[in-house]
Amino acid sequence: MGKVKIVLAGSGKFGIPSFDRVCRAFDVIGVITQKDKPKGRGYRLSPTPVAIWAENKGLRVWKLSSIREFSPVGDLLLIIDCGFIIPRDIIEAYPQGVIALHPSLLPKYRGPDPIRRVLLSGETETGVTTFFVTDRVDAGDIILQEKVRIGERCSYGELFSILAEKGAELVEKTLDLIRLGNVIRKPQSDEEATYAPKLRKEDRFINWSQSSVYIDRLIRALSPEPGALTTFRGRLLKVFESEPVIKGCNGLPGEVVDIKEEGIMVCTGEGALLIKKLQPEGKRVMFATEFCCGYKPLRGEVLGK
Repeated sequence: MGKVKIVLAGSGKFGIPSFDRVCRAFDVIGVITQKDKPKGRGYRLSPTPVAIWAENKGLRVWKLSSIREFSPVGDLLLIIDCGFIIPRDIIEAYPQGVIALHPSLLPKYRGPDPIRRVLLSGETETGVTTFFVTDRVDAGDIILQEKVRIGERCSYGELFSILAEKGAELVEKTLDLIRLGNVIRKPQSDEEATYAPKLRKEDRFINWSQSSVYIDRLIRALSPEPGALTTFRGRLLKVFESEPVIKGCNGLPGEVVDIKEEGIMVCTGEGALLIKKLQPEGKRVMFATEFCCGYKPLRGEVLGK
């Protein structure tokens, strides 16, 4: 087979390591991404991370509000974290198919938020999958998979970076197989499928009646952004780093029971939680020791009231 002409489609940072590898080894003719969107306090139009990356590479960029605005070109479309659902007519327009990278071991954790969801579920293993895109979300035939062990204290940010790099290696292997005509397709089992919906703002609030182990998972799944939420003296408080303490705790859920050099000890529905890093509303992220010096939390105060 001759050179495969590839179009890339992505918006978020997750795909950039993969796209870098593809640009070095294959013939990339352009990049699809979402249109610039207003961001920040001034609501200034900002390009996607992929748009910035592509423009720095000197690649042709299609900034779209809808994938329907795109007229297919090339032999293969590679999509990673692009924010568009690819319709059947575009899929059928690519002779080598539409390929995607997903940060889970499909068919587990289909959907938009698999990295946070595996952490919330307490999984010890996840991975990356390349597959052929169909008109059903994340349900196409699998090409390759690679497993990744999840560290005991792993945060979303750490796991995101690990999977992005592992995914880049897998994408390169996948495209090599396609170029050589050696792809073996493995259908997914819908019976084994699970779904990973996006966490909403209300999902970010800590329920102090839950166990310290679960609350710690939530905090790690939301770190380094956007942060797990609670309240302190009637104002929002983001929590970014913690450690569960399994032993029993005499106090109400959310009650501050001790203030240590290492952090603030808070009772939960099962065990206690040591808060180590947090962010008061309108302030910067800080360690618990600095927070205690400025805000002077008291034993007996209850978070989340």
